[in-house]
Amino acid sequence: MRRKFLCSARLSHRLSMLPAASSTVPSVLCSSRERRMTSQYSSLSSSTRVMPVLQRRIRLTLLSREQAAALLDQPFPQTPTGLRDRAVLEVLYGCGLRASELCGLDRRAVLLDEELLRVFGKGSKERLVPILGTAAASLRAYLEEGRGALVGRMPTPAVFLNVHGGRLSRQSVHAICEKYGRVAGIKGLHPHTLRHSFATELLGHADISTTQLYTHLDRSHIRRVYLAAHPRAHLGE
Repeated sequence: MRRKFLCSARLSHRLSMLPAASSTVPSVLCSSRERRMTSQYSSLSSSTRVMPVLQRRIRLTLLSREQAAALLDQPFPQTPTGLRDRAVLEVLYGCGLRASELCGLDRRAVLLDEELLRVFGKGSKERLVPILGTAAASLRAYLEEGRGALVGRMPTPAVFLNVHGGRLSRQSVHAICEKYGRVAGIKGLHPHTLRHSFATELLGHADISTTQLYTHLDRSHIRRVYLAAHPRAHLGE
């Protein structure tokens, strides 16, 4: 019992030494714990920053813009799965989705003409996420030229499909990240890496960080903030 108490006290002390959370991290994209971790390390100048997570004892890298470009601008196969894979990576980095949120996307949730995705996160809470630039272009290309070839005998509303026509799994998303990450010279690329890299790109934009992107908000304002923040928002137009 005493040992358990000492371990708990030691962890509490280590956590108390961390800097206070920044209010500029996008709350719509990250949990409070993720906002604390991202804000603490956003000011580092290294091209690849590392954030220790005490509770999980894992190391999570953040991609530089150069690394993101190497990943997303590499040649992708002009096949249904190649179009899908590029769209997966672009949406993860361009929209900051969790792997589970990306896998859960349905066709009706994709509002490309309005430059929005309707995303259901933890607790089935709904939010609207901007999708612009190369993320929108790659997703449109996949939907128009690739997805139809993957649809199986039992149609599904899922956006991202596997080779059997079913909904893409989180494990498959992890495999896609690792596969194309290796080609770009990024070992062990994880979906969370792209999500946290996206959040880091938006640091300092307080307007979007304090905005919960629900249906009643001014979409033109959301679009302006996103265009000013994300490095790939103007590409692919």
